[in-house]
Amino acid sequence: MPRYRSHGLTDVGRVRKHNEDSYLNDDELGLYVVADGLGGHAAGEVASEEAVYQVRAWVRRERARFEALIENPYDTELHGGAEQMIRSAIMSAT
Repeated sequence: MPRYRSHGLTDVGRVRKHNEDSYLNDDELGLYVVADGLGGHAAGEVASEEAVYQVRAWVRRERARFEALIENPYDTELHGGAEQMIRSAIMSAT
C-alpha cells in the first residue's frame, strides 16, 4: 500500500472555454506532476498531458536509482544524481 493517498483537480477558470492543464498523482511512485496547458494554443491539452506522462515514464525507468537514494540518503554520489535525474525527466517532457 502506498504511503500517501492523493487527489488532484483543475479548473477551467473564467477566461477559457476548456481546460488544457494536466496533472498526475502516482502515489505508488510518490510522483506528483502538474503541467500548464498554455490556453489558447493549438492542442495545449495534448501537450500538457504528454508532458506529464513523459515525466512519469522517465521516473519509472529510473526507479531503481531513486530507490537507491532512499536506501542510502547519505551517499553523496547519489544526491547529485537525484537532482540531475529530476532535471532530465522534466527536460524529456519539453
